[in-house]
Amino acid sequence: MVKIEYIAGLFDGEGCVTFLYSKRKSGNLCIAPLMSIVNQNKEVLEEVKKFFNFGNIYGPRKDSKCFEYANRNLGDCLVFAHSLLPYLIIKKERTKQFIEICIDRLRQLEKNYHGKYPPEFIKKVRVFRGESPL
Repeated sequence: MVKIEYIAGLFDGEGCVTFLYSKRKSGNLCIAPLMSIVNQNKEVLEEVKKFFNFGNIYGPRKDSKCFEYANRNLGDCLVFAHSLLPYLIIKKERTKQFIEICIDRLRQLEKNYHGKYPPEFIKKVRVFRGESPL
């Protein structure tokens, strides 16, 4: 069984933390968190999935031999991020920012805010992704 320190090292070197944009059938914007690890060794990623008991493994990709362990659920991403944070080096600050944005979204959902995203939230996500805040 893998240890959390090993998973943190994998994520620091081969991981991604971001937000994805998509459109719902209604045409409304959907912003989803994403934390993932890409690796050619599927067994290692299966151990990560087993450790956390959530996430999915995709692949191999058509253009490479890589598999991806991915979390796109807000709650799972927060658990994953908080668990790895003490052991991260390279992605530590970015993961802290990611956690803050995810917590903001949880607060919106607690207020039963399921409609359009507040402009401040969209701005935070855009800045996090390295885009113009508009």
